[in-house]
Amino acid sequence: MSFTTTDFDAMLKDQYTPEKVRQLSYYENPAFGMTKKKRRGGRRYIQPVMFGHPGGTSATFSKAKANQFNSKYEDFQITRAKQFQLVTLDNELYLSAQDDLDAFDPAFDEFDKGFRGLSQKINRRLYRTATGSIGRITAGSNTATATVELVDHADAFNFEAGMKCVGSDTNAGAGALRSGATTVEIQSVDYEAGTITATGNFTAGIALLAASDYLFAEGDWNACPAGFESWLPVDNRATILAASFFGVTRSAQPQRLGGIYMDGTTMGDLNEIVIKLVGRVVKHGGKPDLVLMNSEVLSDLQLLWNSRHFTYENVDVSIKERVGEDVLIFSKIYSGMMAQIGGRKVKLIGDQACPSTRMYAIGQECWTIWHSWELPGFILKPATGEILRVPDDSDDVEGRVGGYFNPGCSAPGWCGVAALST
Repeated sequence: MSFTTTDFDAMLKDQYTPEKVRQLSYYENPAFGMTKKKRRGGRRYIQPVMFGHPGGTSATFSKAKANQFNSKYEDFQITRAKQFQLVTLDNELYLSAQDDLDAFDPAFDEFDKGFRGLSQKINRRLYRTATGSIGRITAGSNTATATVELVDHADAFNFEAGMKCVGSDTNAGAGALRSGATTVEIQSVDYEAGTITATGNFTAGIALLAASDYLFAEGDWNACPAGFESWLPVDNRATILAASFFGVTRSAQPQRLGGIYMDGTTMGDLNEIVIKLVGRVVKHGGKPDLVLMNSEVLSDLQLLWNSRHFTYENVDVSIKERVGEDVLIFSKIYSGMMAQIGGRKVKLIGDQACPSTRMYAIGQECWTIWHSWELPGFILKPATGEILRVPDDSDDVEGRVGGYFNPGCSAPGWCGVAALST
């Protein structure tokens, strides 16, 4: 009778791959990485904008004197929005997974992953509104089931398994949450199909949720930073520009204060849209040097240019930051294309966080993310000197990662947005 592996099982070792454990949480964040950041405290950040020069010129001196008017100014009074990511480790786990002899990843790396998760969310929010919406259910979805489809499939990247969501029939603003603040929990996401599946029927969690409703991460309702869609609105543009935005009503000068809008859904292909969008921003005095779009839209544009033998240059963009007298170049780079469009040489960058229904042509110098403390940072550190805390009522170690910030734009009229078809 042979001596088998079953007989020797207690002595056999488990073999594991020597490869690094891959993190599939999409932590490349071009919009966040490429936007200037300035750390400032105080009550708020005042972003002045000049949108008109002196006028009243005339060939007649007396008329020029009588009809003169001054430059026009506004100041956006930017308040901070908050975002938090808490990471809590069981203390035994924390002490039992200190290095590579104990685990494939040290348990402490969970705090680093918390940073990445929050950075990813900040990047997504930079494309969206202060209302906090992260996706809209299609008109054809049945909310009495566990799976619904999103109008823009790219919005599926806003959802993760375990997330709790609330819903509304309006994109926040003056609306109300469905069924008060009841929630559904996301069980799974199909990023290609653009569908999200809850742990039960959607209407079992949110009784009045309906097709065409908007979804929000719980706690984000009307409480998020004002991203591109707030500064350069597309949906309900006239209504949004007529409302106060950081103390400014923009409808009197919709282009100079609310950005250059172009309806790309009525145009031909992506090539026509990107050329005309850049050209239209330049017509209004802008100097766009960056065009942002969804990663898949960028690949569609590249295929189109390849088929037509258009000239472009593949480019990697390094992120630089001045620290004292030194300029640090971060190792993370974002790949895209460089092209001559009209009189401008622009970088075209794909970002999976960008809605597939939007294309932005901006001047990078126009945008600054104003923030207090680090962004993101361990928010307990300034007060306690520690990055972690030990709760009194549990055997855990807790890290609080967060940020207090909002983006500002010094020249909205030098930036443009095109609406694209889904």
